[in-house]
Amino acid sequence: MLLPSGPHIGWTLAATLSLGLVLSFLPLPEALRPLPALRENPKETLLAAVTPPKKKKPVTPVQIDWDKEVAAEPMVFEELDLSDVEVEIAEVRPTEPEQLKAMAPEKRTAKDEADTRRWEVIIRKVEAAHTAVVDPCLDADCSKTALSAYFSALKALRGDEPKPVRVVTIGTSLIASDHITDTTRRLLQLRHGSGGLGFMFVDRPTRGAGRTVRSGTATEGWNIEKITDESPFAAAGFTGVGFTALTPQTTRYDASGLRRAELFVVQQPGGGAIEVVADGQTIGRVDTEGPKNQHALERVGLPENSKDLTFRTRGGPVRLDGVALETELPGVTLDSLGLPGATAQVLLRENEKLFAEQLAARSPSLVVLMIGGNDAFDMSLNRYDAVKGRAWMQQMIERVKRAAPESSCLLASPPDAGIWRMDDTIAPRKQTQEVAAYMRELAEKNGCALWDMQAAMGGEGAIARWWDAGLMNRDLVHPLALGGDVLGYLFEAALERARVAHHKRHGRRPGSSPLPGEKARVRGQTSRRLRHGQTPPPRRYLENPEALSPFFARLRTLERAHIGRVAIVQIGASHTAAHFFTDETRKLLSDRFGGAGRGYVAAGKSSPRLEQAGVTRSLAGTWNVSDALKQRTSGLPWGLTGIRADGQPGARLLMSFEENSGNADDTSHLQLHYLEQPNQPPPEVTIDGTLVPIEQPPAAETGVRVLDFAAPGGKHQISVQNVGPGVLSLYGMSHELMKPGIIYDAFGLPGSTASVFAAYDQQALAVQLNARQPDLFVFFFGTNESALPPDRLDEMKNAYPQIFKTARRSAPDAACLILAPTDRMSARKKVWKEAESITEVVEAMREIARENGCAFWDTRAVMGGKGSIDVWRKQGLAHRDHVHLNPEGYRKLAGDLISELLRDYDAWSPPP
Repeated sequence: MLLPSGPHIGWTLAATLSLGLVLSFLPLPEALRPLPALRENPKETLLAAVTPPKKKKPVTPVQIDWDKEVAAEPMVFEELDLSDVEVEIAEVRPTEPEQLKAMAPEKRTAKDEADTRRWEVIIRKVEAAHTAVVDPCLDADCSKTALSAYFSALKALRGDEPKPVRVVTIGTSLIASDHITDTTRRLLQLRHGSGGLGFMFVDRPTRGAGRTVRSGTATEGWNIEKITDESPFAAAGFTGVGFTALTPQTTRYDASGLRRAELFVVQQPGGGAIEVVADGQTIGRVDTEGPKNQHALERVGLPENSKDLTFRTRGGPVRLDGVALETELPGVTLDSLGLPGATAQVLLRENEKLFAEQLAARSPSLVVLMIGGNDAFDMSLNRYDAVKGRAWMQQMIERVKRAAPESSCLLASPPDAGIWRMDDTIAPRKQTQEVAAYMRELAEKNGCALWDMQAAMGGEGAIARWWDAGLMNRDLVHPLALGGDVLGYLFEAALERARVAHHKRHGRRPGSSPLPGEKARVRGQTSRRLRHGQTPPPRRYLENPEALSPFFARLRTLERAHIGRVAIVQIGASHTAAHFFTDETRKLLSDRFGGAGRGYVAAGKSSPRLEQAGVTRSLAGTWNVSDALKQRTSGLPWGLTGIRADGQPGARLLMSFEENSGNADDTSHLQLHYLEQPNQPPPEVTIDGTLVPIEQPPAAETGVRVLDFAAPGGKHQISVQNVGPGVLSLYGMSHELMKPGIIYDAFGLPGSTASVFAAYDQQALAVQLNARQPDLFVFFFGTNESALPPDRLDEMKNAYPQIFKTARRSAPDAACLILAPTDRMSARKKVWKEAESITEVVEAMREIARENGCAFWDTRAVMGGKGSIDVWRKQGLAHRDHVHLNPEGYRKLAGDLISELLRDYDAWSPPP
């Protein structure tokens, strides 16, 4: 056999490395990119790829003697001020570590105290954090919060009529092993008493894998069906699993201290029976025969001092989903319903009726959704995007709240996770923050509490420290036993801190006035009441700010958690196309919330105006640039600005982005919008001189295509060339930095109206709008309509239903804001007079905003009302045409808008 030699080997290595680099920069799933971290840290990753690493990470978790670490670490515990907390915890000794406070001393063992100290040492070593549970207010005076029902149930345990406090945790493999929930359960029961084991599976859902602490010891003949199976189990209840015995089978539990068993059975025609055996004696029989398949809850009392509990099936088929085992004493139970592979989408496969009946049967005081990690993994593989993930999560929350309307709800967002680089270093999985962001938003929206597990671990990148500390599996997803214990401890400590804070803040009767320094607000609204002696605030021109609640929620997440992008698209005419107004709004918002790039820029000729903002563009070769005003044929596919650049074979569009807020460590996300056609190959795209391969099947029909690219750094030069044989129609490009911040797109066509925009090909428009993923639509039409005769106003009114239909189709969760036209005057017989229809246009747009659930900003009133355009002209803020503002005028107007918008944002709190 001949072996390659000399230069052949060199060329082979060079080609292999080049291919790896190209694939690493493409927007592929992390698992398919040879160097997944290259897009985040190109210099370091390239260096590591071609040179031996100084020190590789171990391939198995290191073993640390934590007992030795604890002995060497002097512990200093933070003290909680409990001086004004209600009597229920007043007896706690103030000198104890706060994490151990409120635990009954007679129940706490030396091991419990040693565990607490070990966990605290680990937390300090891995730079984890006691992250607070976010417990939002649900009424005006904050007498009711998301966790009020749960905290009230705990308080009742110390009253005259205590009732069981049940916590149901629905999750994934993260809790299937029960380390996180086992530790949480243990600590809750130390504080508040044990109500028993809670819900237990018949057998492990994944037989042969994992611990048996949350299941019985079952014979092997049980048939196990799950919603995660290749053919999902369609009749699953709230566990996502069904256990069926077609022949006599048994399952056995430790009954120590238990006094009641609740069997979750599904009755069916021809169903068999279940014998209940305690310590070898039959104490009951449950018949599962029924006229149809339906849930049934069967309760069986257990003899005092029972030790062993066995269920035996007899006769026909028996379906037993599980059994709840309780002490009938005041205390807490915590059900751990963990199903490996579960996502919000997968959990929705459960039969909703059975889910509701079984969850209601547990009568929970708190339901915890500890999901999202698998969602982030699926998103990293491009199986779906955050929009779909968020929608499924919302449906799951709604399902829980319908089934348990009186229960508190809490979302626990996913832990930090990672991927291995080629040099055996660890890169964080970026999609974890995306999932955490929309879970935070949905918690606020649905009146649920939230605990950020990634933040508790120490934030993005903490996974590497947890691996080094021997707390994580090699998959960088699942914690080992000790890691799970630490997370369970952090979670329970966060719940206890929230309980203490709740009692300190709400130790007054519902309906009483807020505590000093608190603001009384209706959730989802802004408070505008004056205190005695206050100067009246400036006049407000933003109407219905409550409509901006989804947008404000996204801003709040960005500002507080520094997570995600918040995207705004402004659609209008020359006020938008001039860029002065949108450049200023972008700057003002970015100054506060951070900037994430320029956004969308239309294809076209060079523009000095864009060059001032660090964007250059030029056309080489033969081009024809047209717009929707020059070609008024309805239904043509236009770009987002109403522009299309048609290039002949060999023609090139050159565009560069010199993003001032970016740096060499950033990664850019670029989009190319164009019209693909049958028999026309995709354009040739080079980024910073490097050809980017585009692999896609030939177009079957003419339609809009949006291509996504990633490139290291914040500044780029892009070339797009038509390779022929036909005409290439380009719409534009967008540039973003892949980091948290504001994106503000300007889609303006001079001379345009709402009716012109509504006449675009709506499918082409929806595809492009969806690619931009806006959180807020800003519509700034009306100035051109105000010069039309009043009898043409119906054209404007009739355009908006189509506009909103397309907007909501492309971004169903986005908020909307309508800006009224600026004041306008027309010269008639050399005399400047009010534009013919401006008053009617303003009122019509106000009504359109009201009918469509949008906020409305009275731009004309902000300027000063009738004739104000002439005043602005005299002040050097508007042009002599009495229509357009000059750069200074646009900047002033943008400042007025953002100032009022942020006043309402600062006064906003989430809706219930």
